[in-house]
Amino acid sequence: MYELNAVIGEAGLLRARASGFAHAVVVELRQGLGLVPVTVELSREWGSGVDGQLAEWSRSGPIALVEADFFGGEGSQSAVLWRDGAVVWGPVFAEELRGPWRDWPINAALARLGAVTSGGGDLFDAVGLGAERDLADWVARGRQSPTNQR
Repeated sequence: MYELNAVIGEAGLLRARASGFAHAVVVELRQGLGLVPVTVELSREWGSGVDGQLAEWSRSGPIALVEADFFGGEGSQSAVLWRDGAVVWGPVFAEELRGPWRDWPINAALARLGAVTSGGGDLFDAVGLGAERDLADWVARGRQSPTNQR
């Protein structure tokens, strides 16, 4: 099983925006990106709703909300990108992930955030999104980072 519900953007931007929230942790990814797992607790803490909070965060730079849910090779992905306080791409949803990897919603969002790969590989793997399998593991990984210890 693989489960992800997270905000992805430039790691420094996410650290600055997440610093005021007790339930926000930033996980370092490759290529200067970071990930903030969107847990139930963080959603409650935001109060204004996910869309309102992400619009505000995106005033400092582009960010994407990505979701993935897989079990036994079947599942779905979705992604939406904010910049300057507004949605600029998406939401894009795919239940069947066939065809070129670059067209899958999370890879397309990562490309819009500046992620690259050599030889046309999977951006999902290139930035390190395969490192954990579920939201709890991403949160635990983020809490272990010195930048998230309070």
